[in-house]
Amino acid sequence: MEIQNQIRLREIENGAEFYSNWSKVQKATGIESLRVTTYGRLYYHNVPRTVEGMEKIWNGGIKLWASWINRQHPVAFMEAQASIISEKMPIYTSGKLSRLLLLGDLVCAGVVAPPTDSEMANLIVEAGSGAVTGLEILGYERDAVQVAEALHDIRQALNTELSQSVKDQFHGGEVGVFDIEHILCKVHRKQASRLTMCTLWPSNTDKQSLKRRIEGEQINDNRLRKRSKANM
Repeated sequence: MEIQNQIRLREIENGAEFYSNWSKVQKATGIESLRVTTYGRLYYHNVPRTVEGMEKIWNGGIKLWASWINRQHPVAFMEAQASIISEKMPIYTSGKLSRLLLLGDLVCAGVVAPPTDSEMANLIVEAGSGAVTGLEILGYERDAVQVAEALHDIRQALNTELSQSVKDQFHGGEVGVFDIEHILCKVHRKQASRLTMCTLWPSNTDKQSLKRRIEGEQINDNRLRKRSKANM
């Protein structure tokens, strides 16, 4: 979509006005210019195209924002998720992947507190996120407990091994749990296509050996750190 069309959609004050401007852009450039295809066909098919649907999202968002914005501390992750569901907004109430993306933006904005590893694991397993498939490629099972452990271990490893100049590219100067979810989704996408698949990555037969190798390296790293501290 052209930049001017994007700006036009932002200069709005209510859901009906958004729909009006959205319709003008659609007529001028075609529906394809308004479709978000990054997350697959099911995502953009569920995006509302009626004024009623857009007003539900707009009004629900305004109500939630008004109740959250003046708080002294960020809204707890599970509380925020429950509030979004209760507003019955199209996409976000029944669409767990869409809700995951929205919560990620709210966490980055500092409005919602980051989830614990367990909270994030439960959400991405229930949502069927591509991140879970990414973890399966790395040798983990589709189990919330294992997923929570994997999220913790991978994030810890990246924040330990990456240079600060690289971590500065991430929000807050370190790799967060939503960053891990996005990275694992890319692992899934990469390995799902013959054009991008890496033959050096594990096959279904040696996933478990990779997982054991990762866990073994982490145990060794922890032992070395404990010895270093004991010698200081």
